[in-house]
Amino acid sequence: MTLDDSEEASWSRFWASGSLTAFYGQSDNYSPEFIAFWRAVLAEPVDRIIDLGCGNGALTWIVDDILNQPEPTTEICGIDLAVIDPFAALNKNRSDHPKVSFLGETSITAMPFEANSIDIAISQYGIEYSDVASVIPELGRVLKPKAKLAFIMHDEQSAILSSMALTARGIEFLFQPGGYYEGLFRLDKIQNKKKTVKKMQADPDYRQTVVKLQQIRRSVEGFPPPLRDFLLKHIAGTNSLFAKGLPLKSPNRRQLIKERRRLLEGSLTRYSELTHAALSRAQYQELVGQVESEGFTLVKSGNFMHPIDEKTSTNMGWILVAER
Repeated sequence: MTLDDSEEASWSRFWASGSLTAFYGQSDNYSPEFIAFWRAVLAEPVDRIIDLGCGNGALTWIVDDILNQPEPTTEICGIDLAVIDPFAALNKNRSDHPKVSFLGETSITAMPFEANSIDIAISQYGIEYSDVASVIPELGRVLKPKAKLAFIMHDEQSAILSSMALTARGIEFLFQPGGYYEGLFRLDKIQNKKKTVKKMQADPDYRQTVVKLQQIRRSVEGFPPPLRDFLLKHIAGTNSLFAKGLPLKSPNRRQLIKERRRLLEGSLTRYSELTHAALSRAQYQELVGQVESEGFTLVKSGNFMHPIDEKTSTNMGWILVAER
């Protein structure tokens, strides 16, 4: 998958907002199983690692904790096509991570590294958003003759996609005609016309709108977690624009409501891009073949299964670990 200019700008705004990952509670990058996977990949000391499609560095920070604590020894560079500054976005002190750097506005199909200069290339839900067919030869160029690559990637049959599909349906519920956001805009219009709270509360349209919004909230309370919790948190934040004690008339409240709506619209956009980026089994097998054609030997492949309890596990995507 490749991103056009508008998608790049959307991702740039999203990462600047300070989110660590693209998931709203849909996946835990820091669960013990993920950490154990990366510890195994990074068991031997190396000099230079690149993190492909890094976003705000969810994986970069994991690797830094594994390899550079307490003594920093390994250079880790995160690369992303979007405009990124994870140190600023996440309020991290550069002096605490002296071996970490990031390259934004950089395609992983043409990286600014010398040939045979990188020990390991890694990616967690990142590389599949690119033109993978062009990335693998580029990795063949920049990786050392003796090197490793390790990826966790979206599988179109994974639990993440199922969860994100449910999230998308929940957001679309708030966007439906006569729904939550239409109610908020109507409420804003009513409040801006009334001089007192008493007159506003006596307005039949106001009372009907409030009842409708309350019904929508009760419907959301019946959604399964974590979708329920995500949407209720969003609703609470948006409803605070109408909190008691605030002036009835507000010249910018409507714009603030639109900004809150855009946050959810961004979630729908990311779900659409994730769906497009996720690999089918045939695409995954094609990727394996491309990796092997660059002289790599598979070490680990297949689905990344995440345990739910002692008897049940769920598919969190494809994994691919290879060495040459």
